[in-house]
Amino acid sequence: VWPGEILGLVGETGSGKTVFVTSILGLIRKPGRITHGSITWRGRDLLDLKERELRSIRGTEISMVFQNPLPSLNPSKRIGAQVRDLLIYHSICPKQQAEDHAVALLRRVQLPDPERVMTLYPFECSGGMCQRILIAMALCGKPKLLIADEPTTSLDVTVQAQIIRLILRLKREFGMAVLFVSHDLGVMASICDRVAVMYRGRIVETARSVDLFSNPDRKSVV
Repeated sequence: VWPGEILGLVGETGSGKTVFVTSILGLIRKPGRITHGSITWRGRDLLDLKERELRSIRGTEISMVFQNPLPSLNPSKRIGAQVRDLLIYHSICPKQQAEDHAVALLRRVQLPDPERVMTLYPFECSGGMCQRILIAMALCGKPKLLIADEPTTSLDVTVQAQIIRLILRLKREFGMAVLFVSHDLGVMASICDRVAVMYRGRIVETARSVDLFSNPDRKSVV
């Protein structure tokens, strides 16, 4: 994935997209494990890193927006506390500045009245609001790579379009690469520079988006 590029990962339900992207950050749940291969990030193999070293990359150099926004937030903590805790954990800013920084992040993802949103619990927010909150949290460390795992799946069509436009705008502002996971070919065709097709746990084809959709019968590039 190149800087400033959007690489789409597309495949049918159950093809292994989420397992694939969560493995990048070492988030595979037991008994799942990585038995062989490599995950190269800026010249380093992430599989060789200790958990402490991987934590220094996770959430800062590489961030992830998960598929279902509401379950990804702690239901017992207010939004403000969750964003502040993340900023302090990654040493993004001093503790006394975390409140202002958190409000600025929520405003950057175009949440109306971010000061009020800081006081809400996740169940008081809509699906679109929760997704914007997760994007704000993912961007707090100014990552080089944003992994978006089907970020629009549980949202209605209008909100889906808003979230996609938001990701595109933030990609330009931060100059980051995006790995965008979806099974929606229409979304892939409209936003991705390149597309990788996954089937039964394997990448079976990669191509420039324009080539993949304009000439689907050509010889695959694997």
